[in-house]
Amino acid sequence: MRILIIDDNRELRHLLGHALAQFGWESAQAEDGVAALAVYATRHSEMDAILLDYIMPDMDGMQLLPKLLAINPAVPILMLTSHGSIPLVTAFMEQGGSGFVEKPVTHFEILRLRIEEAIQQARRRRDLEAIRAAQQATARLNQEKDLFLANMSHELRTPLTAILQFATLAKRRWMEERPAEAMAMLDGLLAGKDRLLRFVSNMECLARLHTGQWCCQPIPNDLMALVQNVVHTLKRGVDANPLRWCITGGSVVPACFDAQSVRIILTELLDNARQFSPPDGVVEIGVIGEGAQVRITIADSGPGIPAGEEEAIFSPFTESSRTRSNAGGTGLGLAIVRGLAQCQGGVVSAANRAEGSGAVFTLVLPV
Repeated sequence: MRILIIDDNRELRHLLGHALAQFGWESAQAEDGVAALAVYATRHSEMDAILLDYIMPDMDGMQLLPKLLAINPAVPILMLTSHGSIPLVTAFMEQGGSGFVEKPVTHFEILRLRIEEAIQQARRRRDLEAIRAAQQATARLNQEKDLFLANMSHELRTPLTAILQFATLAKRRWMEERPAEAMAMLDGLLAGKDRLLRFVSNMECLARLHTGQWCCQPIPNDLMALVQNVVHTLKRGVDANPLRWCITGGSVVPACFDAQSVRIILTELLDNARQFSPPDGVVEIGVIGEGAQVRITIADSGPGIPAGEEEAIFSPFTESSRTRSNAGGTGLGLAIVRGLAQCQGGVVSAANRAEGSGAVFTLVLPV
């Protein structure tokens, strides 16, 4: 055990230090608050308890107590006082003290017991706090598990139901010799298939990212060409909104990236922009080289991101509360985007546009 003794009485400090040494304990000493703070600031991790005098010339024990606790709140502090009134002790305990020892100290065995009891109580408090933190973490994990299972069920059931319904209707229309309607039903069936395959692909990608099994090999390449290719692919989509896509930047933008990963990132971010923008909206894409980095910004004209949710939307199965009921996403896309960016030394972030409505997603990659 190592005890810090803070008292302006030199003889009492040495007496207490000698008494503690008889129990095999070590002690450090300070004659006032300033000296105590100087010692404790550098040696607080070594101390098991503190004996703190109540009346001292520069600051009393009640004034010094919060300063000591601010350095290390886990170490128990006992007051040394000859004025052990109930109001004083109560106030001391309410501010974080662990007990008191009456002066004059004549029964050193009682002193040892008081110190050991305070240390044990402090350990029990830390254990209880650790248990409460573990229980809260377990509760959060259970909530996340329930949310995960609910989302999994919904995201699998929705396309499967659509596939079964469209297949049944297509068969009926075909038997009724109404081929045009049957073909329309088959188109709906294929759309459900595409949604289901994308969800399963996203789940597989997220699992591989979490387990470190995603193969990412950044090599020098032209980033602008990849951006243009992804935009062109989205424009050809069956359900693509008649948006205006505005791409700015150099004709060639060199960077070092994994083409497969960045293609998925761009597809997710641009598809988000397409889903959340109105039919007459504009999606602005900037590809800019900045020294050792290249920055891609994707600004949509949708509802934007509610304040305080700029980080939360990158968690799995999480969407902005402002758009949660409108776009019908799985909440996996942005989690995958961040994971794919990080695995190749990149950073992705979200914010609202400085002017007008809409969100801005920024991807930074090394050149």
